[in-house]
Amino acid sequence: MLYETLLQPLILLQILGVGFLSGIVFDFNTFFYVLCDKNKIARLVLDIVSTLVVFVIFFLLILNISYGEIRFYQAIFFVLALWIERLTIGKLVAKAIFVCYNFCGKIMRKTYKKLSKRKQ
Repeated sequence: MLYETLLQPLILLQILGVGFLSGIVFDFNTFFYVLCDKNKIARLVLDIVSTLVVFVIFFLLILNISYGEIRFYQAIFFVLALWIERLTIGKLVAKAIFVCYNFCGKIMRKTYKKLSKRKQ
């Protein structure tokens, strides 16, 4: 128990870092939602999958750093880091994903037009 209490600041930093990185899972969720033409069923499935992935990440982190003991403040810090990522960098990542998606879409449309002109 002494070993674990000495490393509490390091454990909190790890939880914050992994919570922050778990927010990126939800950014990819948004990207795949747009790829599926904003289908409601796809949204539901993607939300369930991303929530399960984040839960598994949190569970494995707690299992690794806290010997399987989940404490209330660890869950609070994880959710707090996830929320901060969604409010700050999450919006920037989402904008970058949409810019890349639109750019790739324009290239695909131009390529399709050129190929269709050659066939005629």
